[in-house]
Amino acid sequence: MRAYILILILLVAGCVQTQGERVIIVDDRPTATAPVQADRTTGAARASFDRAVARIEPVAEQSCRQSNPSFPRTGCDFQFRISTDPKLGENAFQSIDRQGRPNITFTLALLQELQNDDEVAFILGHEAGHQIARHIYQTSANQQVGALLLAGLLASTGQASDASLQEAANLGAYLGNRAFSKDFELEADTLAVRISARAGYNPVKGAQPFTRGETGSAALFSTHPPSAQRYQNVLREARKLGLG
Repeated sequence: MRAYILILILLVAGCVQTQGERVIIVDDRPTATAPVQADRTTGAARASFDRAVARIEPVAEQSCRQSNPSFPRTGCDFQFRISTDPKLGENAFQSIDRQGRPNITFTLALLQELQNDDEVAFILGHEAGHQIARHIYQTSANQQVGALLLAGLLASTGQASDASLQEAANLGAYLGNRAFSKDFELEADTLAVRISARAGYNPVKGAQPFTRGETGSAALFSTHPPSAQRYQNVLREARKLGLG
C-alpha cells in the first residue's frame, strides 16, 4: 500500500509542468515571459495605465459589489499599483492586503510591452475578475484540501515519517492550487470582456496579446490554458455582447 501511494505521488508530480511556459497575463509571478514587442516609453506606459484605471475601476467595483453582496466594503475597493521590480518581468497579478482590499499590480515592463489602452484595460478587467469570482479564496481552500488528502493517503499506511507527510502535504497543496486554475483563468477572461466593454473599451482588441505569443499550455497541471483557447473564449463572449 505504501509503495502504491508513493508511486501515485511521483506520477502526479511528474505531470506538473515547471518549464516551457511563457506567460503574460498571470497571477503566480512566473519568471518566464513572452517575447517583448517594441517598448513604449515609461511616460506613455504610465499614462495608458492611469487612463484605463480611471474607466475600469468604477465598473469593476460595481460588478464586484453586485456579485458579492456579502463582501465587506474593502473587499471591492480595488487598489492599483505599478511595480518597477525587474525580477517580476512582464507581469500582472492580484493580491489581497491586510485590510482585505484587492490589489492589482502591473509591472512597468508589462505596461511598456502592451500596445494600447484596450490591452491594458483587458488585463485590468482580468485581474479584477479574479476577485469578483473569488478565485483567491477558492484557491486557498483547494490548497488545504489537496494537502489534507495527499498527506492523509500517506498517513493511512501507518509507516510515514513526519518529513514524508510534510512533503505529501506540500505536493497536495501545490496540486490543489492548480486543480481549477485553467477554469479560473477562462472565467477571469470572460469577466474581462464584460468589464472592459462596459468601460468603453474593445475587448477583442484588448485580447490581442493572446495572438502574439503563447501564454499557457495544454499540460494537465499548467496554470494557464493555451493562448488560442483563451482568445476563442474572448471572441465567443464578445459575440454574446454583440461586439463581433
